[in-house]
Amino acid sequence: MSFHRLFVLSVCVSLMTISRRSLLQTTAILPIVTLAGCSAFSESTPEPTQTPQYEQLSTTPLYRSDDIGLRVPDQIPTAEAPSNADLIVLHGAPAATVDQLVTWLTDQRAVALLGDSAQSTWKEWTRSETYRTAFETAGWSESNPEPHLIVATAAETDVTTNRYSWDGLPSNDEILAALADAMAERTTPTP
Repeated sequence: MSFHRLFVLSVCVSLMTISRRSLLQTTAILPIVTLAGCSAFSESTPEPTQTPQYEQLSTTPLYRSDDIGLRVPDQIPTAEAPSNADLIVLHGAPAATVDQLVTWLTDQRAVALLGDSAQSTWKEWTRSETYRTAFETAGWSESNPEPHLIVATAAETDVTTNRYSWDGLPSNDEILAALADAMAERTTPTP
């Protein structure tokens, strides 16, 4: 039997043999002792929730346009301008031009389009003369459902895209995990 239970039992026995004044003093102290005893039972502490690690992004300077509400954790380096980033994250309907896209991809930067317009913007860019002059095109395919995120990377004249869709709006962690996944594929050598 635990100390807490023995103490409560002894208090109950004592209550039968003490005066009214002693009874009032004891009952005033009892809730405090009971509460103190309860805290002794809860020795296990809940495990802290782990902060997601985006290992591939920890070595990838990331630029995000001002119109994206993506929160970037401190462990991911950020860049103030696309020219200083290895990964450029833009809104699905960006102000960037096809010429900028081609320059970024040619400079070995990854370009990500995030939002409902990602697929239509990508389609428009890849059908442009500027894009087709710089990169080989093997045709166009549309994803169904339309992706919330498209990440494009180039190796010489070949462009690879990773497309990500979620049911409903993706969370910040889901977007960062998808970006990390795309960057990991970028650095994995093809057999």
